[in-house]
Amino acid sequence: PFDMTLMTLSLSGEQLVQMLRKGAKDLPHECGALWHCNHRLKYTIKLRADNSQKYNEIADVTFDGKPIDLAKQYTVTTVAGPATEGKYGYGFLGTAERVVDDEYGIGLQDAVVMWAKRHAADKYVPALGRITIVAP
Repeated sequence: PFDMTLMTLSLSGEQLVQMLRKGAKDLPHECGALWHCNHRLKYTIKLRADNSQKYNEIADVTFDGKPIDLAKQYTVTTVAGPATEGKYGYGFLGTAERVVDDEYGIGLQDAVVMWAKRHAADKYVPALGRITIVAP
């Protein structure tokens, strides 16, 4: 229905975990905000036992097989809405350093088409077990 522009941010490991926690908030129900799509990032979502907790727990976060450093900066690409306007509860992204701001970003649809063209001949890769969901 509308074009989403990508932008790139520099996030601390702590902000990255906060982003994952926010994205997994509605699980086990539909979770449109769960954006994770990086094969280098792996983590566990521990579903809350009841609604007394606001968020599900995010645990065992690794990047390239090593525990994430909460103080280190990571480069993250996301759609512009949450980062520029704080949409969907991601207001904390508004203070993140912009590596590529939305005015210079590419449209999400264009990025997907470019990726598909470049990888059309790639072989299917089975699921990598990047996200583990644990019931209470």
